[in-house]
Amino acid sequence: MCNIYARRQIFVHYSCVVDLIDREILHLLQEDSTRSARELGAEVGLTPTPCWRRVQNLRREGIIQREVAILDPKRL
Repeated sequence: MCNIYARRQIFVHYSCVVDLIDREILHLLQEDSTRSARELGAEVGLTPTPCWRRVQNLRREGIIQREVAILDPKRL
């Protein structure tokens, strides 16, 4: 169950509302999925616990499907 913030609502994915903060978190995780909840929270203006909950909600709702490693073929 995702948090609902009507004033920041962007779109609905099944029962989950993805707001601007969630979008910012997703953008940051796409750049570097190893960022901690503390680092993400500092970037989006949240403390670590609510930020961690948002990431868990995004995973549970299937918005974050998996995390992958991008390899440098020249070094392999």
